[in-house]
Amino acid sequence: MPKIFIVDDEPNIVTDRLTALVNEILEYSELQMSDSETVMNDVNLSETVSSVADSFEKLYSKDGYIFERIIADDIHIKGNVSRLQRAIYNLLDNAVRHAGEDKLVGITLKTDNEKAIIEISDHGSGIAPDELEHIWDRYYTKRQRNGKGVSVWDLLL
Repeated sequence: MPKIFIVDDEPNIVTDRLTALVNEILEYSELQMSDSETVMNDVNLSETVSSVADSFEKLYSKDGYIFERIIADDIHIKGNVSRLQRAIYNLLDNAVRHAGEDKLVGITLKTDNEKAIIEISDHGSGIAPDELEHIWDRYYTKRQRNGKGVSVWDLLL
């Protein structure tokens, strides 16, 4: 898949976000192509979650965000590392945007009955109960919530 990189003399959060957005659009387009096959490999999920969390911590800790991590070591799964990184990125991005006044974001990776479980949490206002049934609907955004919906996970994972 082609990637677009924007080069700047100084690290720039806006540039990083624009680059990520363009890459996300390219990946989403690729996901919708019916002839595209997902390549599944052994993925060290512990390293993947830690790596994405490191990126967020570098970007947002200077703004007062606190990233509490409980990441179990050496959890491996069969998956597509690029899609997993994107999913974790999107979950963390959502948590940062809706973190609440304490700016606390929790990141947990654990196993339960031989299944890997990723939990991303924040202390924001949450999703209204009447909207919960729609979070898996394709293209559901509820403009009032300023979200892009979670339905992309059906395609990603």
